[in-house]
Amino acid sequence: MHAPELLPYLRGVLPETIVSFATNDGGVRIAPAFARAGVRVTWEGYLRNPYLLENDVCIRTPRQEILTARENELVTRIAETHVKPFPLVLLAVHDDPLPSIRRHLGTVGLA
Repeated sequence: MHAPELLPYLRGVLPETIVSFATNDGGVRIAPAFARAGVRVTWEGYLRNPYLLENDVCIRTPRQEILTARENELVTRIAETHVKPFPLVLLAVHDDPLPSIRRHLGTVGLA
């Protein structure tokens, strides 16, 4: 429903190459059954039916990047990691999320 407006944003700031669609099973992240079967999960598929994908998205960061980053780089990266996917929260809690998403993106300078 809101995919046409959200897809360009999500693909731009959270490319599918760094995003993982998974579920949490007792603290262990595992991919849903269809992803383990080799079906590629995309933002388009996630937006079409987030509940099928167990409504869980994470951002992957290689261990070496974390270990070699300066403290201020890590702080910035962690802050951005929480700001960028926030439109997904707004999508989940509002009947008409687009005005709130636009406001959020404008506030954080991502619009």
